[in-house]
Amino acid sequence: MRWLNRHQTKKEAPQMKSRKMAARVVGAVSILALLVLLVLGLPSATIQADHVQITSGEGDLTFIQRIANSGATRLDGARTLAISQDGEHVYVVANASVGAITAFSRDSSTGKLTFINSIINSSSAQGLNGASDLVISPSGEYVYVVTGSGTSVITFSRDTDVGSSTFGALTYKSRLIVSGRSMQDLVVSADGEHGYGVGSRRIMHFLINASTGEFTFVKEFRPSNDSNVHTNQLTISPDDQYIYVVDHNGSGNRMFSYSRNLDPEPSDGLEFGELIDEQIFQD
Repeated sequence: MRWLNRHQTKKEAPQMKSRKMAARVVGAVSILALLVLLVLGLPSATIQADHVQITSGEGDLTFIQRIANSGATRLDGARTLAISQDGEHVYVVANASVGAITAFSRDSSTGKLTFINSIINSSSAQGLNGASDLVISPSGEYVYVVTGSGTSVITFSRDTDVGSSTFGALTYKSRLIVSGRSMQDLVVSADGEHGYGVGSRRIMHFLINASTGEFTFVKEFRPSNDSNVHTNQLTISPDDQYIYVVDHNGSGNRMFSYSRNLDPEPSDGLEFGELIDEQIFQD
């Protein structure tokens, strides 16, 4: 392994930690059903079509429910999911037959989910086909969905009124199309005002209006030797100071590390929140 530096670098690579506010699980949702489990430890278990087979005595898993794909739940081709910060709701995006996002309420005492609403790609909610990631805003007021095909960032408003009969339901709000770019993953800064998306050969910086949840594209950054880079996932450090990006190119797997410019009065033409100080960790 070797550590390659570009621009100003630090002597040691910062420790890589995941800070996505929403607990994201990729590939954990089957095409036909969402399995809800109560995790009591780290068991050895086999997940089959509609049940969990326990093979160890400690840390047993208890099967709770199976939510099948239907015309309402829209789980066909479920891609990823997120749990709201208050633990009250689960949101799932799917993109097999038609792009969709589905909201469920969650019983914190039993773990059971109850369907709330589903929004599918349509003339009134365009851009959900090819959905690849979702993030819940730090305020909990918005849910952002990234689509890789016809790259978009879609903003949904989330009903946060605990006393409302539609608590947790989503409403389509706006869509930003990022022309000529591909995006698979998204992270949002702790203040909710900056977003960073990643696609093949580029990292995109967005400003977010924390009051409306709407995105504005700022600029893109291309990693070193970008003709041979296939970046597809990123995360932001718990202290909000660093962005880490994974390159899955089979001919040279790498991880990129960047500092976020947090100087409120940046010089040299830098934008607040812009990525600087590239470091490369290469196999």
